[in-house]
Amino acid sequence: MNYSELSLEERMRYAEEYVLILNDEIKLPAQVISELSKTFFLSAEEAGTAYKNAQQKYRPAFTASTRRKRVYALVLFLVSSTIGLFYVFMSKEPGFGWIDTVGYFFLVTAVTWLYYLIKLFSGKKTP
Repeated sequence: MNYSELSLEERMRYAEEYVLILNDEIKLPAQVISELSKTFFLSAEEAGTAYKNAQQKYRPAFTASTRRKRVYALVLFLVSSTIGLFYVFMSKEPGFGWIDTVGYFFLVTAVTWLYYLIKLFSGKKTP
């Protein structure tokens, strides 16, 4: 469907429905808004308004999605940091020096998930 031929009201309505699909993915609100502006030929302010409208219309879905994202990121942070620390401590044993690299990879991944968690819990919903 070519959204550029539709009126602004129709594009905003479609964008509000598309927000639900994008919000289920592991994306931050700023990423969802930029995707809306590209897909539906909206300005950043119009995409932000569509995001806020969808957030108000579909509050239970947004709450469940946000909670699911937070739990997912928290679990991945804990798992990757635990595995990373395990491999780093295993590399201190004789003959396991090459495992050090694997441990640091998992620790870098844990830091990335920690950054994502901070962004999720920061409270900043829209730009």
